[in-house]
Amino acid sequence: MAYAGRGILKSQIIFTLLFLKFDLFRRLINDCWSIYLFYKYFNAFIIIVVKNYFSMENKFLE
Repeated sequence: MAYAGRGILKSQIIFTLLFLKFDLFRRLINDCWSIYLFYKYFNAFIIIVVKNYFSMENKFLE
């Protein structure tokens, strides 16, 4: 019983530390994630626009 109690206490401490860490870095992670998604989709959009532009230009040149 004492060993189980110690295990519960240890897991509770670990959980608390993880929760605090999560709480501290949550905003930072959210900002990084939103910036990453923005750049990912923005780059995809730019690539599509550039590809379409060059394919149109090639059609005009022919």
